[in-house]
Amino acid sequence: MSNAGAIATGVYTFSNVTVIHTISVTFGINAFTITSSTGSNGTISPLGGASVNCGNNLSYTITPDSCFPIADVLIDGASNAGAISAGAYTFTNVTANHTISVTFGNNQCNQGVTLNIKILIGGFYISNGLMEAVLYRDNLSSDSAACDSITVQLHEAAHPDSIVATAQGLLYTDGNAHLVFPSYVLGHTYYLAVRHRNALAIWSKNTVFINASTIAFDFTRQ
Repeated sequence: MSNAGAIATGVYTFSNVTVIHTISVTFGINAFTITSSTGSNGTISPLGGASVNCGNNLSYTITPDSCFPIADVLIDGASNAGAISAGAYTFTNVTANHTISVTFGNNQCNQGVTLNIKILIGGFYISNGLMEAVLYRDNLSSDSAACDSITVQLHEAAHPDSIVATAQGLLYTDGNAHLVFPSYVLGHTYYLAVRHRNALAIWSKNTVFINASTIAFDFTRQ
């Protein structure tokens, strides 16, 4: 007959023994729960609550959707850089309950490529690397550093007369401009051409390899 008191305390005493008795014990194994969760734009496997016997291991695989990076992996509430980098995590020698939570970043495919250029236009140049704030002067911008708008074109390396992409941006008095191109230009090589309403087109001397989501090019140093 099962004895709840002996199970709870781990102790049993036979009192005033007058006959033969037996005591038989069977042992189970403690089990713990690991709970996984994830935000949108990816999955984790296994998902939800998983039972793990004491001392065992349990591995998780993190799979982001296409274009979405792993932003963070929290193991028991603490960020784990290794899990973020590997897209996986293993709980080893489990002796307690645990949690693993994953979040995914923004869509990287739709963010485009940012081209940061530096260029000085002769007709607006004052001195010491600065140009006149034409747009601000003419009350066309509230930004006191707004020089003028420019257009930048990406031309095929093999066929320079072929324009692949075009972007417009604001040129500041210090010669800096930031332009965003479609993501499809990433991984290719182009000539850069800057066009302005009061200047001849200015081309890059050599082709430029767009090998990252942010690229810098200085026309004043070529």
